[in-house]
Amino acid sequence: MLPIKRTLCALVGVVALTLSQMQPHASAEDQSLFNGRDLTGWSGNAKLWSVRDGQIVGSTVDNPIKANTFLVWEGGEVGDFRLTYKARIEGDNNSGVQYRSTLADPETWKVVGYQADMHANPEYLAMLYSEGTGRGIVATRGQKVVVEEATGQPKVVGKTADPTPVDVTQWHDYEIIARGNHLIHKLDGKVTVDVTDNHKENLDRGILALQVHTGPPMTVFFKDIVLEKFEDGAEETEATNTSEQGAQNSKQDQPSEIETVAKGFKVEKVFEVPPSMGSWVSLAVDNRGRLIASDQQDAGMFLIKPAKLGTSEKTQVQKLPVEISGAQGLVWAFDALYMMVNNGSTPGLHRLTDTNDDGLVDSDEYLMEVSGRGEHGPHAVVLAPDGKSLYVAGGNHTPLPKQIAGSRLPQNWDEDLLLPRQWDARGHAKGILAPGGWICQVDPTGKQWEVVSSGYRNEYDIAFNDDGELFAYDADMEWDFGMPWYRPTRLVHSTSGSEFGWRSGSGKWPEYYEDSLPAVVDFGPGSPTGIIFGYGAKFPAKYQKALFLLDWTFGTIYAVHLTPEGSSYSGDAEEFITGRPLPVTDAVIGDDGALYFTVGGRGVDSALYRVTYVGDEPTTPVSGSDPANSELRDLRHKLEAMQGHGGGDLELIFANLGNPDRFIRYAARVALESQPIDDWREQALSLSNPRATISAMIALARQGGSTEKVPALEALNKIDISTLDESEKLALLRAYGLVFIRLGEPDEGTRQQLIAKWGPLYASPGNSDHFNFELAQLLVYLRDSEVIGKTLTLMDSLGPERIPDWAELVKRNEVYGSTIQSMLDDMPPLRAIHFAFVLRNAKDGWTLPQRQKYFQFFPKAAQHPGGASYAGFLDNMRDEAYATCSPSEKVLLEPILSQSLTAEPFQATAPVGPGRQWTKAEALKVLSGNLKGRDKESGRNLFHATSCAKCHRFRGEGGAIGPDLSTVANKFSLSDVLDSLLEPSKVISDQYDSQQVLTADGLLLQGRVIELDDEYQVYTADPDAPPAIIPREDVEEINPSNISQMPTGLIDTLNDEELKDLVAYLMGK
Repeated sequence: MLPIKRTLCALVGVVALTLSQMQPHASAEDQSLFNGRDLTGWSGNAKLWSVRDGQIVGSTVDNPIKANTFLVWEGGEVGDFRLTYKARIEGDNNSGVQYRSTLADPETWKVVGYQADMHANPEYLAMLYSEGTGRGIVATRGQKVVVEEATGQPKVVGKTADPTPVDVTQWHDYEIIARGNHLIHKLDGKVTVDVTDNHKENLDRGILALQVHTGPPMTVFFKDIVLEKFEDGAEETEATNTSEQGAQNSKQDQPSEIETVAKGFKVEKVFEVPPSMGSWVSLAVDNRGRLIASDQQDAGMFLIKPAKLGTSEKTQVQKLPVEISGAQGLVWAFDALYMMVNNGSTPGLHRLTDTNDDGLVDSDEYLMEVSGRGEHGPHAVVLAPDGKSLYVAGGNHTPLPKQIAGSRLPQNWDEDLLLPRQWDARGHAKGILAPGGWICQVDPTGKQWEVVSSGYRNEYDIAFNDDGELFAYDADMEWDFGMPWYRPTRLVHSTSGSEFGWRSGSGKWPEYYEDSLPAVVDFGPGSPTGIIFGYGAKFPAKYQKALFLLDWTFGTIYAVHLTPEGSSYSGDAEEFITGRPLPVTDAVIGDDGALYFTVGGRGVDSALYRVTYVGDEPTTPVSGSDPANSELRDLRHKLEAMQGHGGGDLELIFANLGNPDRFIRYAARVALESQPIDDWREQALSLSNPRATISAMIALARQGGSTEKVPALEALNKIDISTLDESEKLALLRAYGLVFIRLGEPDEGTRQQLIAKWGPLYASPGNSDHFNFELAQLLVYLRDSEVIGKTLTLMDSLGPERIPDWAELVKRNEVYGSTIQSMLDDMPPLRAIHFAFVLRNAKDGWTLPQRQKYFQFFPKAAQHPGGASYAGFLDNMRDEAYATCSPSEKVLLEPILSQSLTAEPFQATAPVGPGRQWTKAEALKVLSGNLKGRDKESGRNLFHATSCAKCHRFRGEGGAIGPDLSTVANKFSLSDVLDSLLEPSKVISDQYDSQQVLTADGLLLQGRVIELDDEYQVYTADPDAPPAIIPREDVEEINPSNISQMPTGLIDTLNDEELKDLVAYLMGK
């Protein structure tokens, strides 16, 4: 923004005059438009408009609306005038005053035309908005604008008063001045916008009207409405400080829930999904350019014709004549709609066709059962780059279909952990083993399936670039915050035969493991949903080539700009759109060149949005292909073509086992594993290049038998460690580990030899953390007598934790949860936890002082914040280490072991009340005002006093049975939150669903079930009751339940003010 110039400039024929030169000429006395008693002279929906205390009141609190509606002044059309009024608004919504407008639909009181907006966002308050005309925002507060006749686009030519924050719940003075094509708005006497409208469809006269807005409940108040009409020929201009500047397009005509938009882009809501149509989670474009959406549950499939760009048309939506629903992946291909169904009785791949040529799919063919369900079940389906097959994805709770025809990676996948894992402390994904989440290639009939990639946690969507390279956006496990095995959400390059190392609980492979591949971009916490390249969008070249990624939890759409790096890519992530709440689910590029995205999921309010570019850069179509490093990608492709079958070119494979490019080296090793081992064993054992030898021995460990153990170890032992760089040392340690895991434990002589080789290197000055991590693991496995003392000393000398790289991305987005930010502000001792985790396996060689020092670590670590499973992991770690102690050690260690690792309980005070049996309508009415500035400590106390904290975490406090509520404001509207509080069984995420447990003696329990090694813990609806402990052998059946374990009536003890405090606390007001 340029500094304000104090000189007055002539711009586009508009002269700014001093105030003394601009007094208007009134043709008559001022006319009051409201008598203060009733709505005489006004017409509108009587359910929405009334008069209270001498004020016109418009409210949607008790009568929600699906479209904006207005109270229309019946005094006829007005041309040039001044209108003054006082107004205020309550609720998370906006309002405005229409002028020079048209009554488009008398039955619904729909009005289109100019509007002086009333909005809590400082930039939108008293701005000029063109309601219902397709023009959208003409000028935001602080702008002097000339709308160019040739283009019809607004050009910012100067400034008015700065858009400082204003409390719109309080009374303010508004003023509208219209003369010819010159329009001015004022707020409390200061000019907010100054517009010269040369648009060919500008309005020179029309009706006046007051607005109530669709969306969250709202109440708006007007009084002292006075109209002054001007004589013809009288000039009306305002003196404003001006500065020439380019148009600022970063916030064009955008809904209130949109917080930031990339410069030059505009977001508009084109359809609000009614409850009868469910909550949309997937999108596709059909062969006629229409959109198709699916509800997450059973509301159906819908055909959508978005309103044409630049028109006032309505978006048309109709339900498709098929019974199927619940798709989390949709694609139009081979003259059919393919869908990956995620719920119901037929989960898996379906094909829908149009049998009567009426343009509507009407026949459903069930092609392949994919038995996983829920949010980690079957997901994406996309068309292959060559247009001859499909690619589909499944999350880690999705078993591969039984009829797998082949696999690019060997199917002897395993956990491959040198030391025992810990399952998640809360029981999530317990018992789920490799391959985890997967991607398969499928023929058009849906019968031939081939595994392409695996090792994901929960990749919801996948996308190909124009060079035929596949990418996936994988999920983190947010409960792992504070643990060394936490992996952030990440974009990965899903090459043929790739493995990304997700293993349940603590078993996740580090990114540097040689038998896996690294991420392109790490994002930190989030919930990945749809991804789409910008190909076909009428965007600047940079964004046509961008990969757009949607994060449901934090209401963010990223634009990732990829750059070839070796035979793979690096990426730079940009926050393209953010909102609150904006639970984004999927996106497509429409035939009109716009990006369309949906919000929804878990039953929340759903909508369809459109993103267009309105900036100055050219939008000429460009190729998405990038020739840089194409020769390296071609080499990788040649090696990948040898995966999954014999007959490969061993000469080319061996030539690349030591390739410095990790993706090429990986592809060569997987190709080698696909060949008969007798064809390559001898050559693998005779290699001289260290890197190639490591790759070959990993292949031999994975495909050989116990007879390969000794020669594989001999080959690895020949490698001179001093000649290796960091990555090669880590790869060598992984190779040793895989030999022991897959081929068997070393004999005593080999064990001592390896301790002598690696022991002196452990905890040496200059070692990286990763090198020490892997050495500690190997030496504990080998039962080195010195590893305990060295590790405890190392734990004392680690110093402060390094903030993770993805923290910068978190800091740029203020809506990230306080749990995450508090962890970043007080980082848990991640590295020390890793060493403590490894030492829990050391059974022998401890002295009592070492035991004492080790166990003293846990209470100190527990003082730091972490994820929902943080304290449980520490507890379990300590318990497993305790199990290795002798009886005498256990007695001597009791004073230390008796210390609790959980925080002292919050001492809550009971609500004052009096309460009531709250209904949603009553709660919305009470909460319709501004919740900002409420008593946060009262809200915190009520979070505990109402028993919310016994099951839910918020800002690092509370239980771990229900969902973490720290980011609830980013995903859910006030209406959604009240649904969860008042009707907890209305929508239950499958991650927190309840089960019915039938025991052998006939006892039936219902609640949240946590599976442990030899027992089940059942948390019932009574938040004060301890979990019921049932031995595994006593359980007869466990069946799903559609009743939430969360009891109703938890907030019925609260009075109005207490309800406001609690909800404001949860919504981060």
